[in-house]
Amino acid sequence: MFSDKQLIQWNREGWFPGPHEKEQEFYQRVQIGKNFFYNPEKSSLPQWANHRVYPSRYNWVLAHLHSLFDIIPEEIYVFFSKKSLRAFEGGAFWTLSMEKSHVPLVQLHETLQKKSLYGIYSLEEILSHELIHACRLGFEDHSIEEFFAYMSSSSAFRKIFGPLFSSPREVGVFFIILGIVLLCSWVSPFSIFTLWAHMLFLGASGFFLWRLFYRRWKWNRCYKKFCALFKDPSKARAMMFRLSKREMEEFSRLSREEIVATVTSRAKVNYRWKIIVLAYFS
Repeated sequence: MFSDKQLIQWNREGWFPGPHEKEQEFYQRVQIGKNFFYNPEKSSLPQWANHRVYPSRYNWVLAHLHSLFDIIPEEIYVFFSKKSLRAFEGGAFWTLSMEKSHVPLVQLHETLQKKSLYGIYSLEEILSHELIHACRLGFEDHSIEEFFAYMSSSSAFRKIFGPLFSSPREVGVFFIILGIVLLCSWVSPFSIFTLWAHMLFLGASGFFLWRLFYRRWKWNRCYKKFCALFKDPSKARAMMFRLSKREMEEFSRLSREEIVATVTSRAKVNYRWKIIVLAYFS
C-alpha cells in the first residue's frame, strides 16, 4: 500500500505500529494524525486546547529525541493549558478519538510559557517526556513507559528514580500513605497506629524501589543484547523503543543469531516487523 521509503519516513517521524495494531488501523492512525496536525480547526478540539505550540519553538527537543530514539515527532499537536492537570503535573499526553482512531495530543502547563515549573521542570524536559508517551501510542506497557520517558530527563536523579511509579494513581497512593504517617506522627507520635503507619510507609517504599530496580535489571539485559548486536547504543535504544515489554523480555534471553533469525522470520509475515527490519536491519 505504501512504499518502503514512506514507511521508513513515518518511523523516523515517530509514527510506528504497536504489537496489536492491524495494518489498516495503523495507516489510518497516521493519516488522521497528520491531517489533524495541519487542520485542527476541522476537528472537535476542545476550546481550552487552542493555545497551540508550534515545532519551531522546540527544535532542541526534536533533536534530542532523534538522538535518543530515532524519532522526530514534529507532527503531534502541542498546546498550553493547566486545565485537568494535577498539582504535581507539568504536562500530560491525551488522545482524541476521531473516525474510529486515536490522535495524540500533548498538553503543557501554561506556566512553562515563561519559566520552569516549580523551578525544576523546564518546558523542554516535560515536552520530551510527553512526546515519548505520544509516540508509543500503540503500546499499553505501563510498567516500562516511564523508563523511556525519563531517559530524556536532564537530571541524573530523575533518570534513575523517575520510573519509580507507573501511573498517577500510584503517586496518589504513595502520598496518601505519607500523609497518614505525618498526621499520626503529629497527633500521637508514640501510638501503635503511628508505628503501623510507619511500617506501611516503609513497606510501600521498599516495594516501589525493589520493583524499580528489578524492572531496570530486565531492561538492561535487553539493552545489552541489542548493543552487542548493533555495536551502536543509539540504534539499540531506537530498536527497544519500538518493542513491547514482552518482546524485550523475549529478546533478552536470545543470542545474537537467534535475535536476527527471529526478527527476519517475523518480517516476512508481519508489516510491523517489516518496518523494523527496513529501519534497523537493512
